[in-house]
Amino acid sequence: MRPERVFVVPRYYLRWIPYLGVELAWLPIGFRQAAFLNGVRFEAGQVFEAPARSIARWSGVSLRTFWRRVSDPLLRWFIEAMEDEPSRRWWERDGRPRRAPSRWRVVMSMPLTPGDQESLKRWLHRKLNAGYDRITILGHALEAPLEELIPRLERLIPVNLADKAVSVQDVVLEVFGQEDSAAGLPTEELAESLALRLVNPSSVLLVTHYFVEKWLPILGLGPGWLVTLLRSECYCDRKTGEVRDECWIAEGYREIGRALGLERPKTLGEWLSSESRVAEWLCLFFHEVERYKGVSQAVARRFKVSMHEALAPADAQNSQADGGMGARIDQGGPGAIDTIGDGGPGANDTIGQAGVGATGTVEVLKDSKDSKSVKDSDLSTTATAKEKTGRPSAIASSEAVVAGSWDLGKLLLANRVDASVCDGLIVRGASAQAFVSWLLYAASPSGKGVQNPVSHAIVRLRAAPATGAGGAFERLAALRPAELLSLLQQSLQDLGRWSSNEDWRRAMGDATPDRLRDLSEQLGLEV
Repeated sequence: MRPERVFVVPRYYLRWIPYLGVELAWLPIGFRQAAFLNGVRFEAGQVFEAPARSIARWSGVSLRTFWRRVSDPLLRWFIEAMEDEPSRRWWERDGRPRRAPSRWRVVMSMPLTPGDQESLKRWLHRKLNAGYDRITILGHALEAPLEELIPRLERLIPVNLADKAVSVQDVVLEVFGQEDSAAGLPTEELAESLALRLVNPSSVLLVTHYFVEKWLPILGLGPGWLVTLLRSECYCDRKTGEVRDECWIAEGYREIGRALGLERPKTLGEWLSSESRVAEWLCLFFHEVERYKGVSQAVARRFKVSMHEALAPADAQNSQADGGMGARIDQGGPGAIDTIGDGGPGANDTIGQAGVGATGTVEVLKDSKDSKSVKDSDLSTTATAKEKTGRPSAIASSEAVVAGSWDLGKLLLANRVDASVCDGLIVRGASAQAFVSWLLYAASPSGKGVQNPVSHAIVRLRAAPATGAGGAFERLAALRPAELLSLLQQSLQDLGRWSSNEDWRRAMGDATPDRLRDLSEQLGLEV
């Protein structure tokens, strides 16, 4: 799943969805990703090259859909195509014509929506007409509630397709005109501060590549935004382990429909209908747990939202066949729900039970100030801290092993996992054997992408407390610690490839010495 691979989407972009529509709104995200991979950092006017197929992939659409929608005038707010000379568009290789990658220009990072432009202009004009000077007005704007400056509009204002992308600074310049030599802070500097407050580029929603590539084609573009929107109302911080996976939507489905710009009120109901195929998959991501009395679409509703990614159906079946990741599809079927935390009134908490939603998962993060780099780390407070020797201090075997068996609580504390995280896993009935199996997986060649094995194991146990890494890793974790110690010692003597234990030989025989030494210290086995 590679949870570190994410799209960084400014939260402000959610305000653009009603203007673009749920289908077109994924394209600027695909363009941003393609531009980022080409070294663009979203300065106005930058040019980049990218094959259309690549942009379509990052947008979650087919190549045919991409070419059908890319000429939509609404995209000019974000991206515009560069006209190339005919001689550059095509070239020949092996006697066959090849099309050169398309060239695009980034218009600007994140423009104001047309509605926000008008709201901000009206607010600034009211203050100007009241006799305030520009410095005072901008000072008030930096302190006023956001809902006063850019309120959510009940109806979208008519859009002039000839409009160019407009920033907060452009609006301020239009209202006040060119700056004079007035005393005090420059208008330009205050306008920049206001732009940072309104658009807030540090407030982001992280959407995994896995969700866009694997789930978006299954759910569809509209339901994909529905999941993303509900996740944006929740919170997950891997540093502290804090999760808020429930949210109240004050006006229920009416508010959701307005936020997604759905023109037909019945569209949302069609997605969630019990007869809809999409509904079978949406229940993996969220479900309603409470509502105010009434049958109106506008009544307040509380949702429980999964902040983890379930394995896509094809991957779950392949993983089950391989036996390498503990993924299973049993009695639960596609309707099984993957949730975390306390169920609350009416919640259906099915973690650890059968079903797609209970299989291998990764965390999706949002709005964390410390989430500039999202990696498989930071759930354990100091699990990766190195001492002067460059390695974590060794853990005495007696601290983590009791009567020849593993003790999860002592394993977690010995690896310096925060006490609140330990308590949460133990209360949920997490398995020590499952924890050990995930550490084995991380140390093996199969887990070469795992950067923090302890944090990775914790994420897995939170998703499915009793489910280990599956196959050979679970069988090895079921061995007595003394037997596992013997296998580790053999491998460090470069004898692992010829071990008499077939599971170890196949799963761990090619593991690197550094990984094996780390594993021994994580398990408290002194080799």
